[in-house]
Amino acid sequence: MTKREKYMKKKYLSDVNSLQRISITGAGGFIGQNLVRYLLNTGKYKLVLNYLSEKEIPVYIKKSPLCKIIAGNLADIRICRKLLKDTEILVHLAQSVNPKKYEQSFDKSLLFNAEPTFNIFNLLIEAKNKIHLIFPSSGGTLYGINNSSCKETESPNPISPYAVQKLMMEDYIKLINKLNKNITANILRISNPYGTLLNQERGQGFIGIAINNILHNRPIQVWDDINSIRDYIYTDDLCEAFIKSFNHKKDVEIFNIGSGTGTSLKQIISVLENIYGQKVKYKILKTTRRFCAKKNILNIDKAKKTLKWNPKVSLITGISKIIK
Repeated sequence: MTKREKYMKKKYLSDVNSLQRISITGAGGFIGQNLVRYLLNTGKYKLVLNYLSEKEIPVYIKKSPLCKIIAGNLADIRICRKLLKDTEILVHLAQSVNPKKYEQSFDKSLLFNAEPTFNIFNLLIEAKNKIHLIFPSSGGTLYGINNSSCKETESPNPISPYAVQKLMMEDYIKLINKLNKNITANILRISNPYGTLLNQERGQGFIGIAINNILHNRPIQVWDDINSIRDYIYTDDLCEAFIKSFNHKKDVEIFNIGSGTGTSLKQIISVLENIYGQKVKYKILKTTRRFCAKKNILNIDKAKKTLKWNPKVSLITGISKIIK
């Protein structure tokens, strides 16, 4: 290696080390994968990424000089300490509970996430350095079964064990901030994110699963009510909301993150038919689920005003991006 090459390498490493350091748990999950890819594309962040196992880690992540990998279960406090060391921002995405799978199981919805999250929380209480926490909560299950303009100021009305757990974590975060002023946090109550193809076995993410079923000539599965209305947000818009929240550090604040627009499952199927230029097959399945919102639309005025964030991708454009 020439002196010039050595100098350039040293300068590059110095530039990398000067980037804002962000730790992300659950980097292998749906939101985690999209957020990591989006942040790397900006070139503005040095990422410390937690994956549950080595098999979750994409090759491009292993090769990136902007990524440090800490693989392992957050139930191991040593993994949590490594993740929080010298970090400026912690995005805590790790979640073992699928809201659909465990929505009627009170014990599983609590136990699967409790130990890893409380390990993180206990370390935050003791933190001597300033850490800004970004915590994804549930905009789709905290506001009751029929709400057309959910605001952050409304009294929560959780409709499932999963939602109760999210609300409990929100309260713990507020308590952590009271106990340790080194910790600030933004709680993002996220609607229904979409942006990639998803397997039907996942059981969550209607748009991604529906498109995947069409591609494999399988009927779209609609549970119970084809007229149920949800708020859908494209992953790029969601990632921008995360970035905007990185620099808003005022104790603990809650923000709804969605499109602010309601769309029924029937309307989504209609959009798919218009894009494909043909009828698509679907079947309505009955279920015994007791915890299912009929209408859920988030009011996102606070995020627009405070974070200077605004979703840009329409539902038609977002779905077209997935198909193309």
